[in-house]
Amino acid sequence: MVGVGGRVIAVDLQEGMIRGLKKRAKKTKYCNNLETVVCDEDSLCIKNYHNKIDFILLYAVLHEIKNKKKALSELFDVLKKNGKILFGEPNFVINQKAFDKSIDLAKKVDFCVANDQIKYKGFWKILEKK
Repeated sequence: MVGVGGRVIAVDLQEGMIRGLKKRAKKTKYCNNLETVVCDEDSLCIKNYHNKIDFILLYAVLHEIKNKKKALSELFDVLKKNGKILFGEPNFVINQKAFDKSIDLAKKVDFCVANDQIKYKGFWKILEKK
């Protein structure tokens, strides 16, 4: 999806997950396109990417974060204008009410929510920075 000239920035709280990702990436032609960030419980630690990111995949993550609004604000900050987040949560982890609450938080941060219907397991929405 990113192509040879693009970059992937992976963020995780667990250093072991980042190490495993780097190990798997070394087996591909895209290993030089990968940047990793070990975040902490209070921040995604991505301030240096302000207005630099086109697309974010946020799957099975937000329900794990204590301060969801702060995390969404940090993601909003790093997206370029018209940047998008494909946001999803598995329906065996959260219910529709919890997902809708996350969408309401995203709107409070200033994300626009696309009306696109995504037919896949779980709950999905596209969030956009206008």
